[in-house]
Amino acid sequence: MTLKNVTTNPLVWLVLSVVFFASCEKDFKNVGDGIITNEQFQANKQTFEVLAYNQNLTKSRTDNIPLNGIGVLQDDQFGKLEGDVVSQVGLPLAGVDFGENPTLDDVVFELPYTSEQTEDLDDGRPQFELKNIYGDSNQEFQLKIYELGTYLNKYDETDPTKIKKYYSDKVYSKLTELFSDNFKPNANDTVYYVHRADFDELDNQGNTIETYDTIKSSDTSPAIRLSLNKPFFETNFVNNTNEDDFSSFDKFSLFFKGIYVESTGNNGAYMPLEFSKGKIIIYYTNDVLTDETTEDLNGDGDTDDTQVPVRTKQTMVFPLSGIKASVYKRDYNTATSDILNLLNTPNTTQGEQKLFLHGNAGTMTIMDAFNNMDLTAIRNENRLITEASITLNVNQDVSGDDVPERLFLCKLDENPVNGIYENTQILDVLTEGEAVFDGNLQTETEGTGDNTTTKPVKYRFRITDYMSEVLKKENPKTPSRFAIKVFHPTDLPDPQAQNDTIVKNFSWDQRGVVIYGNNYQPADADYDKRVKLEIYYSELNN
Repeated sequence: MTLKNVTTNPLVWLVLSVVFFASCEKDFKNVGDGIITNEQFQANKQTFEVLAYNQNLTKSRTDNIPLNGIGVLQDDQFGKLEGDVVSQVGLPLAGVDFGENPTLDDVVFELPYTSEQTEDLDDGRPQFELKNIYGDSNQEFQLKIYELGTYLNKYDETDPTKIKKYYSDKVYSKLTELFSDNFKPNANDTVYYVHRADFDELDNQGNTIETYDTIKSSDTSPAIRLSLNKPFFETNFVNNTNEDDFSSFDKFSLFFKGIYVESTGNNGAYMPLEFSKGKIIIYYTNDVLTDETTEDLNGDGDTDDTQVPVRTKQTMVFPLSGIKASVYKRDYNTATSDILNLLNTPNTTQGEQKLFLHGNAGTMTIMDAFNNMDLTAIRNENRLITEASITLNVNQDVSGDDVPERLFLCKLDENPVNGIYENTQILDVLTEGEAVFDGNLQTETEGTGDNTTTKPVKYRFRITDYMSEVLKKENPKTPSRFAIKVFHPTDLPDPQAQNDTIVKNFSWDQRGVVIYGNNYQPADADYDKRVKLEIYYSELNN
């Protein structure tokens, strides 16, 4: 069995170790009024019991996050998650002009999957594997697209100097239904057949013959392609004579506020996708005046006519741009675990045995690391802390293998407003950086070759600087309770901003993990796996 940190570079840790021990050497030589040697110090370790319980997160910020999830995910531990997305729609780069005598052929919503090309088939066609698909990809869920009825304002209506924040529990107005059908992801969705009317060909009854165009994306990669409500786009886009509706993005987003993509069902697949790559494509045919050269375009027997109206196939692309936001709909009643009870009635005095952590307005852990600590006594000992860490062991009996690659620890906001937590950075993130602070998943590998399996083991946070400030004898910092959550890159402070200590509560990673809590007795089988605080320190020998 091999234990490793999934994001750790050994060379980095070698360098960090040298720096760490060099700094300790310096500290040892400057304790007290005179120079003393390291032999006068005695190394010690002390383990402190912590108090930890679950906290429900009713909302998280979702405006313009990198991935927006659609679909349905049913999980025994965390219940059901349904993902909806709202998005504004931009204008074509060349503007909107459907030309003379336009006829709408088809309207397609296109959104690329996250995929990876594998070996080609025998006939040379590329083969793809879909990535970032969670849940049961063989189970259909109900997918609908609506015309959005809520205007997505860039600026806060109460304070126009600030950017408006959109949260996952916001309710939006839905207008005309643009699409509705059962859906499941398909790696073979690499082409789309556009229905076009060929006015130059008639059947025996004199009716226009409908033809098909095979449309492939430029990179042939798979994408969700859905045929939208033709009458709606024919009335509001192709036949709309009010040019002012399409004169600018601001006016267009007032006229057509965007789309609402809705997912419902009992089970299915959940797909975090890059909506910034999505688009609405209008396929249409219009008259283009063309001078004859070698071909008789109007069937009059000659090839010297000018300005002959020729029916021409056209395409117009409206990208998904502007504001995008996710809606997370959670139902813990569908879980087979006791998560609902633990969220509704957390044991805030003794802590819990199981801690549920998952993103997308899911849950976090509240931890009191000073619950069983005599701060006055420890401060009077004037300890030199060499390392302080909190270890979270994964409950492999109930956690799946696809758990978050990283967790994040910060100081808890004790007074959240309307369910919005403004937690703050812990000192070590600012002084030591994220690599030393850690929080990355450590795994164990068992077996060899094709029989190799990798299992999640634990997460660890180093909070040495923070604990040193709290436990020092002179002018100690006031201790705080901790919040532990699924990590997102936006959790880290902005290096370009000064005094950026507020942890932004964006969330788009729906993955979850169950951690061993603190409420175990020494005789319990899982006692050694409980969450705990460990402090390594040195003190002067007598």
